[in-house]
Amino acid sequence: MVTYANIIPAAATDGLPYATSKALTGTEADLYNQTIPPGVDPAPVLYDQAILVVATMVIAGGPATNSSYLVLQTSVDGGTTWIDVAWCLLTSTSNGSNIFGLSAGSSGSNSFQQSRASGTAPSSNGSQQTPLGGIMRLVGKTTLSGGSSPSVTVTANFKLLGLR
Repeated sequence: MVTYANIIPAAATDGLPYATSKALTGTEADLYNQTIPPGVDPAPVLYDQAILVVATMVIAGGPATNSSYLVLQTSVDGGTTWIDVAWCLLTSTSNGSNIFGLSAGSSGSNSFQQSRASGTAPSSNGSQQTPLGGIMRLVGKTTLSGGSSPSVTVTANFKLLGLR
């Protein structure tokens, strides 16, 4: 980066917003809540791409128990069948921000069975080494108890990356 005289370039930003302060609910659901371009949900994925999602889950209300999760999914049949490619689980009960990175799309050999039932929290953080399908989405759910009106909100941005 070169700076001339008193001209300072703006900070570089990258990625596309997927969810902004989206409240997780007790039912697993797509978290997309953008209304400005690109405004495409589910997001299209070009051939031979990988994805990076940076998600912040914010806990409020001091829950006594928490089981909140995000799952990055892909589909090759237009969204009829979704498979989990990366996931994270948050069980903290402390108010504040928790940042997660989810990535998927690395090429390689793998065989796996979709074993997590929709609406069921994953047992831990994880991913599958597999290429991405034609579309992707981010889903999530929370189960909270106790506290004072406890909630978990999600802000997530994603970037599709060409594989080399």
